[in-house]
Amino acid sequence: MDKFIVRRSRSPQDRRPRKSKESKLKQITIKSLPRVVIIEDILHLKSSLEAHKNDTSEDKLLEILEKLKSMNPSTKVLRDTKIGRSVNKLRKSEHQSVKELSRLIVRKWKNLVVEENTPKERIDVRCDAKTEMLRCKARKLICDGLNINLPDPWTEALEKRLFQECRRRVDNSYKRSVRSIAFLVKSDKTLQESVKQGTATPEEILSKCLCRESKK
Repeated sequence: MDKFIVRRSRSPQDRRPRKSKESKLKQITIKSLPRVVIIEDILHLKSSLEAHKNDTSEDKLLEILEKLKSMNPSTKVLRDTKIGRSVNKLRKSEHQSVKELSRLIVRKWKNLVVEENTPKERIDVRCDAKTEMLRCKARKLICDGLNINLPDPWTEALEKRLFQECRRRVDNSYKRSVRSIAFLVKSDKTLQESVKQGTATPEEILSKCLCRESKK
């Protein structure tokens, strides 16, 4: 049968498109996370830094510092390993490049510590219908004491801080504090004027009411 078959070369249109090779996914490890470091690695680099701190050549020091620069240790890791002290000593190195890199690392780690220890404002997520209704009543009670109408940004900010202070629960402590705040702003005309003029902050009012509650 083969002698009756005429074989011709395929045209570009007849050729099947090649399947593109699927890109292989790289497995993510815990070390890939931005704030995860291995304490043993830090301690190893620290000992290497101490061993080469008096070297006349700066290449080895720069190599160690570059590895440390890529790390983002937490406050606890910095405190436990004391790696910051070892790096900080190199700010007085005779090598200019070592001095600049060590200063850069110290500045970076200080910013990480500040960022980690700065309290972040919690996102105000809407609660269930009953809780939202009680919170709206609390805002209205405070607004009535101030003789202002809803909605009011100052009153909302005050109630939000109180809600977070009460661990996001509308319990007896929350209701008691709302009544205390409403009574305070209603009985103190000077305070009412301060609120309306913007000189009194919600934090001041809340701390004053919480202080009064704790004395009872």
